[in-house]
Amino acid sequence: MEGMTFYDSHFHALTLSHPNFPAFIDTVRSRRLENLYAQATSPDYLDDALFLKGGERMRNMLSVMENDVGSIYALMEDDLAGRYAKDGDPPPLLAGGELSLGRLRFDHLVIVPLVMDFGMMASPPSDCY
Repeated sequence: MEGMTFYDSHFHALTLSHPNFPAFIDTVRSRRLENLYAQATSPDYLDDALFLKGGERMRNMLSVMENDVGSIYALMEDDLAGRYAKDGDPPPLLAGGELSLGRLRFDHLVIVPLVMDFGMMASPPSDCY
């Protein structure tokens, strides 16, 4: 490849195709109630996600996660090209076949998906099927 190449070696593409609800419930059960309450009520956590701008961030995140991984990459490319820009937003990072980050211009973008199976992180609970 000629020109400069940008590598993203830790790209998250999370979908809702198979949420691991038992792992989530086990996490909630094993943590102290005070910790959960502190996280859930912190201003940046709920205010920004749910209440700021009518919950736009949360809605956008969930709408992206409803897609398959390939479509998430296409959405990211469209977003970088400014397809979802609003009045007053900065210029798109992707224009004319180049990715612009600060004063650097990249001709190529290499994405390395981060692949994780969150279901394998915890042992199966012994008190359920």
